Amino acid sequence: MTSVNLPVGLKTVGHSAFFDLVALKTLTLPEGMEHTGVNSFANCGLTTLNLPSTLRVIGDRSFMNNSDLQSVTLPESADTIEYSAFSGCDLRSIDFNHVRYVGELSFTNNTNLATFSGNYIEQIDNAAFYGCTSLNGFTLPNSLRELTQTTFYLCSGITSLTIPAGVETIGDCITVGTTSLNAIDIDPANTHFDVSEGWLYSADFKRLVAIPGAVTGVLTIPDGVEAIGGQVGRRLAISEVVVPNSVKSIENAAFMQCGQLTKVTLGAKVATMAGNTFNNCSAITEVTCLNRVPPTNGIFVDAVYAAATLYVPRGSKEAYQ
Repeated sequence: MTSVNLPVGLKTVGHSAFFDLVALKTLTLPEGMEHTGVNSFANCGLTTLNLPSTLRVIGDRSFMNNSDLQSVTLPESADTIEYSAFSGCDLRSIDFNHVRYVGELSFTNNTNLATFSGNYIEQIDNAAFYGCTSLNGFTLPNSLRELTQTTFYLCSGITSLTIPAGVETIGDCITVGTTSLNAIDIDPANTHFDVSEGWLYSADFKRLVAIPGAVTGVLTIPDGVEAIGGQVGRRLAISEVVVPNSVKSIENAAFMQCGQLTKVTLGAKVATMAGNTFNNCSAITEVTCLNRVPPTNGIFVDAVYAAATLYVPRGSKEAYQ
């Protein structure tokens, strides 16, 4: 099937209605349509997509894996892009127009996506731009209120990132794999977060929220930080991490997949760590724990327990054993 003609006034297209039509190259959706269904045009061969002025919601996986689709114009009526709607396409840029919600994985692996724009976006959901390795030329809008976890996961082309004034919520590390990003900036009017030396913190500097992905070498957490956020150091090319005595907790996957990490120092107040804090960090050969009471949970991979040297405070050896 190379063409589809849908009647004017049609409100929606159902689940997988035209799924896997690899010969379908051009699609014009009719005026009156408000919602595209789950998988409705996924795995097709689209090169041209025309959306109606009435469209409000682009549904889950609606245009997923249209790998030749390079351009889309979103109408002013569209306010929601749902889960994985354009993942696996080949979009080069996207104007979100009046879109308010950008869904989870919505543009995953659009490796040539260089820029996006939109003045009405309020929320960007989990890993929305996962694997968009060319992404760089964009400015987050002042309307933005929430960035959920791993928003820019493996976006290795990003060289600058500024958190707008209105952002109130940021999930686990939004900068994992941003290997060209040396510093994070913030609008001075933001009252929920702050930056120091290019790192992102809660406004009171007690929780470390994000580290730019280009950080290498010895990673020393500043004194005064009490909590290290989830995935903060994930995938960093660091050789050593030093956690100060002020830190009390280390959250989920904080240093996961740091394959070059060989040395770890944990401060005297570290009491709890997520079970996968150092998951996939099998190169660790030396660990120093300064807390007399061993932190809870299984922290390291089996290879580290078998081969690394553990240093603990005098008198606490039995507790650690």
